[in-house]
Amino acid sequence: MIKKIKKIKLMEFGILSSFSIFLFYYLLKSSIFSQNGSLFWAIYIFLVSLFILSLIPLYLSLTYIIEDINKTVQFDFTNKVIVIKKKGKITTIKKDEIIAAYQVMVNMYSGARNSLPWFKYLLIIKNERERICITNLICDPEDVLSFLKIKYKTIYWNIPIISRAIGSEFLTNVEFKEKVKEFEEEYQNYSREQLEEIVSKKEIYTEYARQAASELLKKII
Repeated sequence: MIKKIKKIKLMEFGILSSFSIFLFYYLLKSSIFSQNGSLFWAIYIFLVSLFILSLIPLYLSLTYIIEDINKTVQFDFTNKVIVIKKKGKITTIKKDEIIAAYQVMVNMYSGARNSLPWFKYLLIIKNERERICITNLICDPEDVLSFLKIKYKTIYWNIPIISRAIGSEFLTNVEFKEKVKEFEEEYQNYSREQLEEIVSKKEIYTEYARQAASELLKKII
């Protein structure tokens, strides 16, 4: 099963963008041919405020379109993988390669007045911190999560922008090894009991700290 950009969803995003452009044109024209009178300026100020608010869905629409234009998402049921193609680049997503997954969306029950429920996306982080983003312009995040059967975290934002900061805490293999070396130097004078305590307390110490302690334990005769 191959999914491409949804024409209806693209039309919705296009309407949101067109609305902002139309307001901008009208405001520009009105400022050139301005009239006197308090009623005119009251309407003008209202339209300016409306235009500023419309910039948010305009920005989201454009970023979602840029992210997923010319992209296809294929659900390979035989091999249990997802294949993403964009501009000649092919990326596969296998369950055992995923280290984290995030569904970014609006909380429909939060009661926030300025929320944008039309926008949501899925961010998958693979080994070596490779990031894959799939917006609901192509398919709902739930479709991918259900297919891969992976654990994920839902992040609720009133403005679900595509963030490059999500998942930045994960390290590449090189960064992980560097962290292990740092902690080996820090723990080099620790006793066996102290090192064993670090290794045993997974809920307190990071993985690289525990591995550093484990490596030092191997060196103790």
